[in-house]
Amino acid sequence: MMTSSSAPVLLWDIDGTLLYNDVRGLGPYLDAIARVAPGVPVPEIVTHGKTDWQVICELLEAAKLDIGLAEAVSEQLDEVSRSYLDPEGALKLLPFVPEALGAFQSAGLRNGLLTGNSIGRSRMKLEGAGLDAGLIDWDAGFFGSRTRVRSDLSHAARARFEGVPMLLIGDTPLDGHAAQKAGIPFVAVCTGVYDASAFEGENCLLVLEDLGDGRDRILEVLPQIE
Repeated sequence: MMTSSSAPVLLWDIDGTLLYNDVRGLGPYLDAIARVAPGVPVPEIVTHGKTDWQVICELLEAAKLDIGLAEAVSEQLDEVSRSYLDPEGALKLLPFVPEALGAFQSAGLRNGLLTGNSIGRSRMKLEGAGLDAGLIDWDAGFFGSRTRVRSDLSHAARARFEGVPMLLIGDTPLDGHAAQKAGIPFVAVCTGVYDASAFEGENCLLVLEDLGDGRDRILEVLPQIE
């Protein structure tokens, strides 16, 4: 019988994978910086696939602010995010997500997280979008609130679950790069801003349009992973 410690672990990204990308994008980050450094103009950057810490550091650098402010900005980010995430309908689950997570859980798999969000923002986002938090194994979570390099999270996951079959599931090439660097098989889902062409040449076990038919395809390839 498969025990919880030996059960395969699915490591899910959040934004663009489980949830629709928030159209307000940089808003919470800019508000958090404004609380720490009022009145300083901050150029916009691309955030897709980056950790919270990476986005904060890049914004501070772009604004020519002291990188030492990152800790204070990170603390403010969780606070200001509540005003963005609390309104009903602010974030929405992508199609087939609850059904897929439920099916994987029923099959004895662990639905973990590997996300650029902090654990606080992860909970706010998923629960605010109406996901049953019981579908997530929070003990199998890796969060980007203090690392600029996403592969640090995948290496940590590989070390914690040594010898356990794993999949990393995400919607950006950066998710795939993080998986590859840690030797974790990667499943791309084209539910964010990238279509299938963005994953050509990447080392993907599967490239899925969504988690509808994709759910069964993931279950089919599980015996192949280590």
